[in-house]
Amino acid sequence: MERARIAVLLLPGIGTKDDLIAAHGLGATVVRIATHCTEADIACQHIDLARSLGFTTVGFLMMAHMNSPAGLAEQARIMADSGAQVVYVTDSAGALTMDEARDRICALRDALPPEVALGFHGHSNLALGVANSLVAVEQLATWIDACTCGLGAGAGNTPTEVLVAVCAKNQVHTGIDTFAMMDVAEEVVRPMISRLPTVDRAAPVLRSLVMSGRLGRETGEGFFSYEIYQNPADPVA
Repeated sequence: MERARIAVLLLPGIGTKDDLIAAHGLGATVVRIATHCTEADIACQHIDLARSLGFTTVGFLMMAHMNSPAGLAEQARIMADSGAQVVYVTDSAGALTMDEARDRICALRDALPPEVALGFHGHSNLALGVANSLVAVEQLATWIDACTCGLGAGAGNTPTEVLVAVCAKNQVHTGIDTFAMMDVAEEVVRPMISRLPTVDRAAPVLRSLVMSGRLGRETGEGFFSYEIYQNPADPVA
């Protein structure tokens, strides 16, 4: 590959230091060390090892809506102090409004040293993945995630082809050909998938439905009925 770089994501406690060493040996040059937005301290040793191996090392604070801007900034500082070169506001649940995304990006920008870059990872559960990504750019984030056709959890990640088009309209230079990216989405990726991510009725309120006891395995209700589904690993009644 002439321009692309292989990146891996590691969750401390699931991925190990040995896994990180193995990924480096296989050619990965970027690693995202991902934790819940309140648990940055479990990533310190992994970040340190990643830097020693020569990875571009990213701290990935997931479920960012579950911490306040000040609390998230404190967690980001832990990652930066451990050696992270980039720290992300990661809206894993697609739950942030534009103001909430702005507040968190600004808090990180104020808390981190200038040599640490800011990143944003959006989802489309509120149909705000693109809008929040533009907000992040306005607040000087330089690492912005997207996925062709929006492939990703929930209602999908920020769709690359849409984000690139909106950036072009807003005179944000990406170096990506808008029409070529649309061709990739339409002609390469879409034929490979059976169902495009969509904002269905559960997407905007998924977390609140689970927390209120209206969805989830314990309730027997979800995206399918647990009464008619038998996991092969489950004991037979």
